[in-house]
Amino acid sequence: MRFFFLLLFCPIILLAQPNRAQQSNVAATGTRSERGVARQTTILYDTTRFIPIGLHKAVLEDKTGRLTLAQVRQRTDFIPSTTENFQYGFSDNAYWFRFQLLNRNKENTRHWLVGLLDAATLDYVDLYLVYPNGQVRHQTGGLKRPYVDQGFFATTPFFRVELPPNTPVTVYFRIKSSLAMFGKVTVWDEYYNLSKGRVIIFAIWMFLGLFILRSLNNFVLARFIPDPQFRFYAVCTFLLYLSTLSRTGIYPIIFSGHPSLLEWMHYGMGRLMPLGLAAWMYSLLDNRQVFRPLRWLLLGIMGVCAVGVVMPFFVQNAAVGRFNAIIVTMMYGLFFLNAFLIWFTKSRSAVHFVLPIALCTVPFFLFQLQSLSVIPYRPVISQLALLALAIEMVSMSLVLGRIVRSYIKERIATANALIREKVEVDKLQELDAVKTQFFTNISHEFRTPLTLLVGPLADLKQKFPLEPLLPLMERNTNRLLGLINQLLDLSKLEAGQLKPQPEPGDLAAFFRTQASSFESLAESQRIRFSFSQNQDVYWATFDRNKLETIVNNLLANAFKFTPSGNEVRMSVRYDPQQFTFAVEDTGIGIPPAHLARIFERFYQVDGKINRPYEGTGIGLALVHELANVLGGRIEVKSTENVGTTFRVTMPLIATTPPDQAVAAPERPPMQQAHLHPAPSDAYRQPMSPSGFDIPIRTDHPAPSAVAQENVLLIIDDNADIRAYVRSIFEGDYQIMEAVDGQDGLEQATATLPDVVICDLMMHRLDGFGFCRALKSQAVTSHIPVVMLTAKAATEDRLEGFELGADDYLTKPFNREELNVRVRNLIRQRQRLYQYFAERAQAGTSDQTPVLPAKPALLAAEQQFLDRLTAVTVQHLDDVNFSVELLADAVNLSRVQLHRKLKALTNTTATLFIRDIRLAKAVEMLNEGSQSVTQIAFAVGFENLSYFAKVFQERYGVLPSQYGKTTTSVN
Repeated sequence: MRFFFLLLFCPIILLAQPNRAQQSNVAATGTRSERGVARQTTILYDTTRFIPIGLHKAVLEDKTGRLTLAQVRQRTDFIPSTTENFQYGFSDNAYWFRFQLLNRNKENTRHWLVGLLDAATLDYVDLYLVYPNGQVRHQTGGLKRPYVDQGFFATTPFFRVELPPNTPVTVYFRIKSSLAMFGKVTVWDEYYNLSKGRVIIFAIWMFLGLFILRSLNNFVLARFIPDPQFRFYAVCTFLLYLSTLSRTGIYPIIFSGHPSLLEWMHYGMGRLMPLGLAAWMYSLLDNRQVFRPLRWLLLGIMGVCAVGVVMPFFVQNAAVGRFNAIIVTMMYGLFFLNAFLIWFTKSRSAVHFVLPIALCTVPFFLFQLQSLSVIPYRPVISQLALLALAIEMVSMSLVLGRIVRSYIKERIATANALIREKVEVDKLQELDAVKTQFFTNISHEFRTPLTLLVGPLADLKQKFPLEPLLPLMERNTNRLLGLINQLLDLSKLEAGQLKPQPEPGDLAAFFRTQASSFESLAESQRIRFSFSQNQDVYWATFDRNKLETIVNNLLANAFKFTPSGNEVRMSVRYDPQQFTFAVEDTGIGIPPAHLARIFERFYQVDGKINRPYEGTGIGLALVHELANVLGGRIEVKSTENVGTTFRVTMPLIATTPPDQAVAAPERPPMQQAHLHPAPSDAYRQPMSPSGFDIPIRTDHPAPSAVAQENVLLIIDDNADIRAYVRSIFEGDYQIMEAVDGQDGLEQATATLPDVVICDLMMHRLDGFGFCRALKSQAVTSHIPVVMLTAKAATEDRLEGFELGADDYLTKPFNREELNVRVRNLIRQRQRLYQYFAERAQAGTSDQTPVLPAKPALLAAEQQFLDRLTAVTVQHLDDVNFSVELLADAVNLSRVQLHRKLKALTNTTATLFIRDIRLAKAVEMLNEGSQSVTQIAFAVGFENLSYFAKVFQERYGVLPSQYGKTTTSVN
């Protein structure tokens, strides 16, 4: 690194040495000037290709900047040049060069070039040729003049001149610029200059192409490499390339038709590059504390550079140029200081950027020192700038390779870390799922034996109402059930499955109900219990179940830890945006050391005073997490041996109370019965494919549930549960049992029971799978299902209803409730039969044999009946079409078809076919185009006497009299 800095500053030391006069191989002769000033004449020979004027010129400083050629020719204060080159600092003055040329080459008189080498940044350049006969030729150039008026065609001021042989010609050069001016006055053979110029132009354009490609490469990499230092570097090098090109004179060629843009590119790029360099250095000092003073200095210089970028567009003079040069020089000095600090702090990543750009910054730093006349002008500096840029490209390419490799390694490491993190997350999710499933299974395993405890216990209470131990048993079974529910809720909260389910209701009435449910407990424990709220009626949207759990837990805790004779108070306050309820007791209190942890799961206060009070540490944890789910918060204040106050605040969404129910018109039983929780349009009366209705027998109403042996299928993998359910129904129903869902599905398909009671969690096929399969089969889709389950969540109940379950009971269940629900499902079917029977009778009261209307069935059942009707109509004229053929056509057995039709239409398959035939006969009799005999054969009756007999039984008249009776009535 020390070698690097030595190498960095060697060019500065060497270039700062005094300028030595160079020997010229040009012949010179002494002559007299126009005003008597002695000077040397530069002679051009046949072998001359390139001649530096150097010491052969005289210089005049025009402090006004307005002298004309005529005035200059009269001046006698030209000073002979003492150096090969010219170098002038920032000044508003103009400078005149005068020298004399004598052409000894008779063959070349028109192909000579006179120009200023390395002077591409001059604002104004004027060339005057004064011939012995008094003729004067004038050519112009410079950045401030239009390109079309330029007298030269190169990137630097070179003018083509005509030099007659053996004739001395006096040459005057006038230069003026707001920037520093330096260069060398030279004379070239035009052909030689072109051969050299092509190489220079090619090199410039090649570098231009490389700059563009390199800049694009940097910007593309900056898009994918998330390193702000590299992005600043990309901008900095881009500005550096543009600034380098401004020194080559290429901009006047590129922007020849746009003088404003040319001026901006020329003056702006040289000042934008230090600004970009300052921003990049600022990003390198990533530790704000270590280099804080330097950072503030950089920010200040950046602000000054920004002003310097804009200032030349409003004010252009030497003072502005000198100010900008000083600022830029300071910037370069700070850069080298920054590079040293970065090396000192061992910032490896920053060193990768600093080394390449430091190489190409040295020539620009020397250029600024040259502009301020700190070091003499050296033509090699411009060449060194291009060489340094080329070295920067090569070195930075190597650095970029290392950066890209590091970036790829980082990306791979990040990807691996993400994979590991995803694996960990998947494991945690899997553990959560396993834990939730474990709690669900445990809950089911607990609820099943609880069912066998709660149900028989209720029977014993009815038989022995005075037995004192039975209430104790019931209270503890209910407590066990509550603990199971809390554990299940905690598992769902942890898995994120418990969501708010708000619904409108009277919040004030809800709190009154919850408070009143504890009045008997308060009386039994001789505890004073008071309840108050600031509203008697308050309708709002709230989650009833979760809020009930919170209130019950807090009240239960208050009564548990309050001794007899003390007091428990509950208050509710309703505000516009929230409501707050508080439960305050005067019990044992909570020690301060334990207050912060009482909402942790399974945490219990470990103190002798709490030993008599049993608990699990679940209740308060559940209350806290449910309050968070509902968007509320819970606070606790407690003083030991004084009491505890829990305060819960919840967001409040007020709603308007529902209007009083408008008395609905009396509806038939069909509209009041709901076989499934389906939309209101689930029952409809579409026509069958044949165009007439499906017949329903009205001549014999449906028997009652007691008179008819209804078949009940019990599906449960627990033999004790099956035995208990059998004991409930065996006196009124024909009982069938199945050990799992698959066994139950096979039995239901074979026997078509009237109702099914099914457990949810079973082996082989669970309750959901059974219900889905049962409702998807046309033969069994009409069978109602009552689901028994330990899953008490609303989501599970909704899933069961969506799969077609007609009712849902949670274990442990009440035996009477189960009995009533099963009985209601069968009654709903009977009410349908009765309703359609009454409609059929009302339709025929006018002696018009109208077919009874078809019941509004579910879509699957309706499709089944439509299919039966279509098959029967298709074989209407076939006297051999029988029940067996109809059953085969719909892929059912005769028994299955009979029970299915009996359940849907209260008719047998034989009567179903016969009534379809008779309905078609009525349709043909109404048309009157055929005789009774033809109609009988057309609808499948080969015995006319039998046709007349069944027709008269169905419609009350003979077929031959049907049309006449109808006509007479009309």
